[in-house]
Amino acid sequence: MKRVWQFGCAALLLCACETAEQATPKDSDPEIAALQERIATDTANWQLHVQLSAELRHKQRLEEAAQAAERAFMLAPAPGIEARLEMAKVYAAADRSASAINLVKEAEKKKLAGEPVDEVKIAEVYAALGDVAAVFRWLDRAVVAGSPNVAGLATNREFASVHGDPRWTYK
Repeated sequence: MKRVWQFGCAALLLCACETAEQATPKDSDPEIAALQERIATDTANWQLHVQLSAELRHKQRLEEAAQAAERAFMLAPAPGIEARLEMAKVYAAADRSASAINLVKEAEKKKLAGEPVDEVKIAEVYAALGDVAAVFRWLDRAVVAGSPNVAGLATNREFASVHGDPRWTYK
């Protein structure tokens, strides 16, 4: 009788697991689904949550993007500046520019105080806000500071809105 009970419990457990997997449908967007799968295997990776937030934001899924950015901030090591800057981009995309500006100004203050804040990430927020002068001001600072993210500017989709500007020389 004990073996029958163990077998029955194991079968029930397998059925429950299969049902749980089926209960969480994959996202219809393959890029989002791939990021969600990576997060499912590494739930504490705040950078994956930032990537998910950015992808959702580019697809205008702003509520979900905000949730992913908030999770990134909660998981990121203090002070979580990169996660905060991602949240600022979500706010900018959602026409909440005052909130976005507050977050980017906070990052600027931290940068002035000597904390490590990447100038390119600040420029990305200004691109989302549509402040072209600030974008190029911070990109110039990134070049002077030797930001490692300068190397990827030509393919950084955050700056698509300024590619037509004559100051855009990152090709």
